[in-house]
Amino acid sequence: MLLLELVYLRISEINGCAFCLGKHSQTLRECEVQQEKLDCLAGWRISELFNDRERAGMAWHGMADTHSPTSAKMARQTSYMSR
Repeated sequence: MLLLELVYLRISEINGCAFCLGKHSQTLRECEVQQEKLDCLAGWRISELFNDRERAGMAWHGMADTHSPTSAKMARQTSYMSR
């Protein structure tokens, strides 16, 4: 559960969703995740606060995220160009 919430929080950071950032941050704080860890989420690749399992989850999200702004922009462009 905590790993999934961390991944959700990271996706929310990338997508810039303030509502989701607040929701997932609150859930993680309620689960007693250190605030310092939440603050360093953008640097998960190099931060010593994240273990191998958490890094693997973050890396997986990077491959699986189809809701990123870049993907959405590409989908709109493809849709527009096919008209």
